[in-house]
Amino acid sequence: MEQYLVFISLILLQAVICFGFKHNKFTRKIFFLLMLVELGLIMGMRSVNVGEDTISYYNIYLLSESAGSIASLSFLDIEYGYLLLNRVLSYFSHSPQLLFMVTGFFIAFSTLRFIEKNTRIFWLGVIIYVTIGKFFYDMNALRQALAVAILLFSYPFILKRKFIPFILITAAASFMHTSALFFTIIYFLYPLKLRLMNILLYGVISIIGLIVLLLIVRFTPYAGYMQSIWWGLNFKLASFMLLMLSVCIFCFNFFCYCVKRRNDPEWEKSFEGKEMKFLLLTNLFLMEMTLLGFAGSIFSRLFIYMSVFYMISIPKSIFLLPRRNARALCVTAIVMMCILYQSVIIKYRPDWTAVLPYETYISNPSNIRTKITMSSTEFL
Repeated sequence: MEQYLVFISLILLQAVICFGFKHNKFTRKIFFLLMLVELGLIMGMRSVNVGEDTISYYNIYLLSESAGSIASLSFLDIEYGYLLLNRVLSYFSHSPQLLFMVTGFFIAFSTLRFIEKNTRIFWLGVIIYVTIGKFFYDMNALRQALAVAILLFSYPFILKRKFIPFILITAAASFMHTSALFFTIIYFLYPLKLRLMNILLYGVISIIGLIVLLLIVRFTPYAGYMQSIWWGLNFKLASFMLLMLSVCIFCFNFFCYCVKRRNDPEWEKSFEGKEMKFLLLTNLFLMEMTLLGFAGSIFSRLFIYMSVFYMISIPKSIFLLPRRNARALCVTAIVMMCILYQSVIIKYRPDWTAVLPYETYISNPSNIRTKITMSSTEFL
């Protein structure tokens, strides 16, 4: 808990230094570089004890290095693109730590670029990224984190309605994790109007689509999820917290949207208005994911996977409010609530991502030598 609070305090301090007196392109670049270095190093220098899945990725790297060819690793049932990445990096270093360093900086760069280009309150987007759970998730589910980092480059093509570049980026992301194809459904949210009938209709269609997807999954390497702890009725505290979080965020964003639309009816037809409507629809879709999470925690994982839209929708919503004092009050309340949200998770569900207590690979090298003892048979 102390490590988490110290890091949040450090981000807020740097935000005050960079933006407290002057807010321009130069200060945004300085803050971007500071966050890139800090987030990249934290992800890149983590030991195998940080994150539930880190040990698995460590071993996959070692296996890919020693394998005669990538084809010989087909028994791992892991996407070709991810294995190829491991293989290429293994030519430069025998240490899997290079993988964590390269992917850590790429994920940090992609996420920060996405926030910086799509929000006016850059630092708030970073706080949301760290406190909402996505940052911890990126140190745990590496393949999905890489897929999301690639997908973030497709966001401008969603807004500009350029399907070919969008689907090409989505296909590229699927080479890191097949679930990236699930992101395709987001593209078709943009044209919908924010009406109750459309929302209900889309909800029915998306649920049917998910059911079909689950039926298809039975014939893929991910069929094991259907018999794992990721499936089955799930009424744990974490699921209720995710539902509460998604409902609160949608209600806040929708309230700000209504305030702006009332003060400026023509704004809704502008590019900014259409983008905000699209983000509200993504918020609704994420809320649906949390509801489905009660039927299987795998959907909660998809929620974290796609929660990137919160990092820009919340800061955008704040600037829809006409009064400066109201915006300042909302920013303060959101920061406090986000910090509290993650603090509760750390205290009562520290095993959720197993990121804390954090340690670097340098601080505990002996643990690495003793823990990396799996053979390929044991790994499977």
